[in-house]
Amino acid sequence: MVARRVWTRTWWANAIGTTELVTSLAVVEELERGDFHAKEDVSP
Repeated sequence: MVARRVWTRTWWANAIGTTELVTSLAVVEELERGDFHAKEDVSP
């Protein structure tokens, strides 16, 4: 699980500079409803 998290964070860090990142309104709404310790770090 930790290895997957590290891989995912590495992928996102690299993708930000080379890819147009998009998400759907449904994902934003789901994140807004959630309760997690890094919620303030998530911005649509």
